[in-house]
Amino acid sequence: VMPADSHNMDDCLASNRTFKAMKSALEGIPMTTPDWIRSCGREGKIEAPSQFIRSLPSKSAEILKSGEALFGVARLAALLQSQPKKLQLPFRNVHVYFCGSYSKETRSKLGQLLKEGGAKILSSPADVSSRLQAIAKSGTSNSLSKIVILCGDTGVILPKTLEGELKSVLKGSQSPKIASVVHSQWLMESVTCGKPMPAALFEPTAQKELWQLCLD
Repeated sequence: VMPADSHNMDDCLASNRTFKAMKSALEGIPMTTPDWIRSCGREGKIEAPSQFIRSLPSKSAEILKSGEALFGVARLAALLQSQPKKLQLPFRNVHVYFCGSYSKETRSKLGQLLKEGGAKILSSPADVSSRLQAIAKSGTSNSLSKIVILCGDTGVILPKTLEGELKSVLKGSQSPKIASVVHSQWLMESVTCGKPMPAALFEPTAQKELWQLCLD
């Protein structure tokens, strides 16, 4: 149950974007408004909801302007219902490496969202390097598999060897790029929109050169 800013049945928008709401969207769990509780109270019985949250609010000015976040929840629900869940998860074939400083709670929540969305977590620079080489060697997998370096606001430091390897791969790869270096907000906004969003909207506070190289 989520409070809503818009109570129009066709475009119901949640008032805020919580971890629980994003996790529910990825799991295909319907979200409704407090009006449903009040309606059940008036009728004296539990009734099926008639109104559902269809969108979560974005915190990106660019995304708000583009309207990409509208119906993001509904988009995910439609995908999950149309095909077996594992085939339609938004981060399927995405491998993510956490770069920088995160609180234990934040890292745990981001990891849960990634896993619910089908992503695999790379736990070390060596894992990133191995995955980079595997994707680059496959040749035809660029559109099917991708690495995302998810940067926190502080302590964003990559080992020089890995940084050099990323530069080499990104300079030599064609569109779509096999790796993206983005600010951690990329994850929340991608869940909100129901699909992976372009790296261009999520410039990290560090590793800016790598971010520039990963833009299509």
